[in-house]
Amino acid sequence: MPESRNAREERRRKGENEGAWPLRTWVISDGTAGMLAQCLALTKAMRIQAEDIRAVPTPLLRAFPKLANLPGWQLTLGRKPDWLKANQWPDLCITCGRRMAGISIGVRRLAMGKTKTIHIQDPHIEPHYFDLMITPCHDDIAQKAADGQMDVPNLLTTTGALNWLDEAEIEDEAAALKIAYNDGQIAGRALALVMIGGHNRRYKAGADAFTKLAEELAAFVQMTGARLALVPSRRTPKRGLGCCQNSWNAVWGRG
Repeated sequence: MPESRNAREERRRKGENEGAWPLRTWVISDGTAGMLAQCLALTKAMRIQAEDIRAVPTPLLRAFPKLANLPGWQLTLGRKPDWLKANQWPDLCITCGRRMAGISIGVRRLAMGKTKTIHIQDPHIEPHYFDLMITPCHDDIAQKAADGQMDVPNLLTTTGALNWLDEAEIEDEAAALKIAYNDGQIAGRALALVMIGGHNRRYKAGADAFTKLAEELAAFVQMTGARLALVPSRRTPKRGLGCCQNSWNAVWGRG
């Protein structure tokens, strides 16, 4: 009997997959957009459904993730959440960022071997605490592994942060953008999407950084003849974006 739509939606909500491993997957995050996006990008690449679980690690665990490997150590703030109480562990648990590393370690310990863990970004602790680590090639552990300073067989490196865009989607959206703007200068030319970030807890992007970015984009346009679609994030400061807009003709007008 075919699966009903309601049953299919419920299975997706619970992170249950049909057929091959993993039958059930958790993505655990504190809801931070950049971290959650990378986890969901991985599930999309793996073509699996995942249950989206929100958790806030205790301050001590956030600072010292390895404490989660101690029996009885509290993983989350406040009362024990239902997903921990149920004692029904997934086949796969995906986390991202140092702040969530302790949650991953704790789930792996509590599951007693049932749950495999994938952690995205360098947590700055020994890699054996995870079944697989995925980090950008510029992260410290990736550079040490590349230089032969560390042997990390469970490390997979990427060019940058994971995202859920694939080549087909990019081509479709680029075609739609050309139609929407009805720009004869865009037709038949390469279109490059430029996603612009901004401040975070460790880095503050100043005017100089954005001025340099505008100059580099102008050089890219001159070299390739491409058109640019600039997409700022919620973290992009208005003053920084203004630096790019002041060079608008240089960035958009050449080629």
